[in-house]
Amino acid sequence: MGNSPSFSTMPPADSLHFGAAYYPEHVTPERVLEDARLMKEAGMTLVRMGEFSWIRMEREEGVYDFSWLDHAVETLAAHGVKSLLCTPTATPPKWVMDKYPDVYQFHADGRRREFGGRRHYCVNSPSYRRLSTQIAEAIGSHYAGNPNVIGYQIDNELMAEDPYCHCQTCVEAFRGWLRAKFGTVEELNRRWGLDFWSQCYRSFDEVALPRINAHQSPSSTLDLQRFFSECFVNYAALQGEALRRTSPGKTVTHNVCSCGFLYRLDLNHLGRELDIVSVDNYPVSFTFESEYGNSGDVPYHPSYASLALGIIRGTKKAPFWVTEAQSGRTMRPRKLVEPGFLGAITRQELAHGARSVLFFSWRIFASGVEFMLAGVLPSDSKPRRTYREIAGIIRDSNAVASQLTALMPRADVAILRDFDCDWALDDGLPHQDFRYLRHLHRYYQALFENHVNVDILSPEEDFGRHKVLIAPSWILIDETRAEKLRDFVHNGGTLVLTCLSAMRDPDNRNRPETIPSLLTGLCGIEVEEQQPLKFQDKVRFLSAPDASGEAHQGSYWFDLLSLQGAEALATYDDRWFAGVPAITSHRTGKGRTVYVGTVPDVPYLRSLLSGICVEAGILPNVTEPSSPLIESLKVFGSAERENEHLHLVNFTPEPQSVTLPCPHLSLPEGTRMEGRVSLPPFGALFLKKIA
Repeated sequence: MGNSPSFSTMPPADSLHFGAAYYPEHVTPERVLEDARLMKEAGMTLVRMGEFSWIRMEREEGVYDFSWLDHAVETLAAHGVKSLLCTPTATPPKWVMDKYPDVYQFHADGRRREFGGRRHYCVNSPSYRRLSTQIAEAIGSHYAGNPNVIGYQIDNELMAEDPYCHCQTCVEAFRGWLRAKFGTVEELNRRWGLDFWSQCYRSFDEVALPRINAHQSPSSTLDLQRFFSECFVNYAALQGEALRRTSPGKTVTHNVCSCGFLYRLDLNHLGRELDIVSVDNYPVSFTFESEYGNSGDVPYHPSYASLALGIIRGTKKAPFWVTEAQSGRTMRPRKLVEPGFLGAITRQELAHGARSVLFFSWRIFASGVEFMLAGVLPSDSKPRRTYREIAGIIRDSNAVASQLTALMPRADVAILRDFDCDWALDDGLPHQDFRYLRHLHRYYQALFENHVNVDILSPEEDFGRHKVLIAPSWILIDETRAEKLRDFVHNGGTLVLTCLSAMRDPDNRNRPETIPSLLTGLCGIEVEEQQPLKFQDKVRFLSAPDASGEAHQGSYWFDLLSLQGAEALATYDDRWFAGVPAITSHRTGKGRTVYVGTVPDVPYLRSLLSGICVEAGILPNVTEPSSPLIESLKVFGSAERENEHLHLVNFTPEPQSVTLPCPHLSLPEGTRMEGRVSLPPFGALFLKKIA
């Protein structure tokens, strides 16, 4: 675990940091000077450098050359721009691979991942861990006393590509991990259920690395993902320790890829090893669909990035950095990056807690895999629309920096984000199109469009700070987890539990009890039957007559429920199961549990969650939005909800409007605003509630 960081080299707490990912190794020293001048004119104060420059830093083992980087750091500093430096371990150079072939990663089929891309290393290679430590120590020692270097980024986008290595080193490490977890091979066989298909092992030495999506024991593949997540967290901790030891007082971070939707790496565990969590945010390019391998067209909705930023904020319940912010076109376009759109997504980042926004990249690359990505500057280095737009974003953001940076979102509604459950459902066995985050996002989108703040929690956290807790697909359950939910409900909380919950134990084996197993009494139901829906098939259900009686649809999966003390909120109106309860409510103690037996459409979830929130005393931030593509986020100066402010962001190219619940002052102007307020195309408002 890392020590508490010292921010002695950080800019003042009431400032924001804007800048870019910068690559001085690609240009001449003269160009660095001109770039520094342009950065200063744009209002930039921070750059990130060095994440892919190992060959420039260390052309042969133990011989370091930081002169080119020193020049960039000092030239930028002379123009008021600080530096965040990176360990370059995502791109081991050819000499490393030739001298230490054990560094190579191996695919599941035994093929070696050859040199020529990035991240071709084995995270468990002793040689690579030693080399990584050495270069981290060299960087930390060299820049320890340099006030122009504020901190370090470890590696780059850990587990971004296929992270699972099947070399003999990883096989032996996995066997050791299993010995420590299970003690005996008999216990391993029992808890993995290996009597099925005669898969039992006689000793740990027989255990092979499982393969994902290869029809192998679901218990074994869940442990494989736990193992590799731990390996990468341990690798980050190794570098973090080296940097803190050699360069005390500087901040250590890591840039999470895929906008925060990375699911192979437990981000809550990673966050414990970092002083601040960073994210690479490309809301037009990446969603969880990209992570799950869906390359099809996914319509843009700002709730995707909002959820991702909430996940990142939730890792430490603290501000974070955006180390790569979208500056224009990407290789995976889902919408045009129109003039003004960058301002909207930047305001979204700041509202959620970003305190540093570095645009990727400063200049379009001249060559390489990413040379079709946009930059702040085009290839000819002439400032054009993007540069001018970003300069305006920085100017406008700095005008409210002193108020904005003291505030963070806080919520009465929380959604559980459980990496173990995500991994347990990764094999697609319940339904080939069902995915954990796809399900979770439906609930988040409904709350987003209802204009209700949401926190993202891990299962290890205290649930009692929130009034409503949503646990989508919480498929793994044991007595400890069940007791936390019982306590939450008995003490007055409202729990929303869904289909594909409480079915398996933490080893990913089906539980023997009636579903929802340990939560049957809490839910007041029994699941009589479960069915996956074929491909695009839907199931029709009706709200209870004393509600709207409207018809809605469910996707992917449905449970047929019998009431054991609960009341039906909706019943199916379809095929042989017409009239069977689909969604129920059961009161126990001071609270209640709502069980949702299918994956409803967003309009139904908006209605369901609106009623739940009203009953819990949670009112929307704003009402009567003219578009679902408006985000509202309340932010506060303390956990006691002091100094309330409101962010409003319009993600459409047309004017939009909302109704405020009470008078506010617009910042920085100080204009009183109440009732119906307008938002310009891609515009934002930052409002202070009038006490």
